[in-house]
Amino acid sequence: MNQDHGNRQVHASDQQNAAQQTPDNHTTKEKMAQLFETLEVLEGFCKEQKEKEWPRRLGVLCSVTKALLQREKGVAKLKEENPRLEHDNHRLKNDNQRLEDENRRLWKLVEVIRDDEIDINFPTLFEEFAYGEALHELEELEEAQLK
Repeated sequence: MNQDHGNRQVHASDQQNAAQQTPDNHTTKEKMAQLFETLEVLEGFCKEQKEKEWPRRLGVLCSVTKALLQREKGVAKLKEENPRLEHDNHRLKNDNQRLEDENRRLWKLVEVIRDDEIDINFPTLFEEFAYGEALHELEELEEAQLK
């Protein structure tokens, strides 16, 4: 019975904590959306009150506040995207460095070819390579058949 009473106290305490946390559980985005809706309603009310000066000024203030909220929303979105963009930028820098290194290596090869005045007939070179590959495959087939 004492244990049951203790469980009720814990359960009541959990409910009280949950009740206290619920109003504060809204995220910043939800709060911004609620504020934006409130500003729109207030702005609409102010537009209806044309004969008085204060609603017009309040309406302008609502418009400016809405614009600032939209700007803040854009800034928050950019902050969310920033880590991904930084990662992409780092990867692109690495790719760029690798390509620059490869380009330098190829230009050195071009210079060696020019300096040595080596006459390379590329179609013949590719044909010889293909012929060599074909011979290699034929040798492998013959070895496989002998086994």
